[in-house]
Amino acid sequence: MNRLTPTAYTLRLPAKIKSGKKPLLSDMEEEIYRRFDDARKKGKRVQECDIQRIALQVSKERGIKDFKATRSWLYRYQERHSIVQRSPTHAGKKFSMTEEDIEKEAQFPDMVEEIVTLNNTPPSRMINFDETSGKLQNSHKKTLSPKGVKDVTVIDPNAPQENFTDNKKTGKLSESILEKLDIPENVVVFSTTSGWWLSSLDIQWIEFTFDEKEKGSYLFRDHAPAHLSHESQALLEKKGTEQTFIPKGLTGKYQPLDVGVNYPFKCYLNKSYHEWRDKCTEITKKGYLKKPSRQEFLYFVSEAWSKIKTSTVEKPFGRRQYLA
Repeated sequence: MNRLTPTAYTLRLPAKIKSGKKPLLSDMEEEIYRRFDDARKKGKRVQECDIQRIALQVSKERGIKDFKATRSWLYRYQERHSIVQRSPTHAGKKFSMTEEDIEKEAQFPDMVEEIVTLNNTPPSRMINFDETSGKLQNSHKKTLSPKGVKDVTVIDPNAPQENFTDNKKTGKLSESILEKLDIPENVVVFSTTSGWWLSSLDIQWIEFTFDEKEKGSYLFRDHAPAHLSHESQALLEKKGTEQTFIPKGLTGKYQPLDVGVNYPFKCYLNKSYHEWRDKCTEITKKGYLKKPSRQEFLYFVSEAWSKIKTSTVEKPFGRRQYLA
């Protein structure tokens, strides 16, 4: 992880405003740039929405009415001050479908139609499950930076990965720790020593979620190892729930949560985290940003999920024919 050094970043106001229409509020723009530059010197990631938010704050402080930080203003502002997006490169994995995969993809819509139409399954019995990680750091791949700066250095929380996992020596959260947490009504907490969705965690979730008295449900999931365990399959059968696996490599097409729910949820989660990060800039003794506590992260999740509308969940189910 990169560490910020005294010489890694220096304040650089543009030497010359580019040609074009001169901004009417040049003093205000300089103040916006100074705040942007101050955030970058502290190693914070700055996004376009952050520039807009800073601009609105400055205009309000100066009593400037009728100012709107529109996309067109933002574009011109970045052009005038030579601010560009910078990002690292990542190598992605390629997925090649086999003949068996192609055959399963062709059969899957018919299988769903049979469950919905022929079995007359009500929407409340159509269940989709998916795991998704909550970003603790680097929730944005890029940061705004003055053009020409060689070292784009940021300070992040000290964590081996970019996901919110608790891999301390204490391991699994004890009952005493859970009792101290203020768990919101729209959040359920399970814990594991590794931070991965293991078979033991899957069993806990099934026991908590499904009632033997309400049989006739269908659970659509991907091929994660924990989902394939004999223990999970046996428990689901006992609960009267049939597990149907989405074809490999096609969860982005046939898994409703992937199609239309995870993205807006993560956007809201990132927003909650960044709003908290703007207020919490405390540095640890080793020079890293202080992490959010377990309690604060629970609030992030609760706030993000409360913003997900019922229609947001219904639409991807309808588009993939999970609803009649």
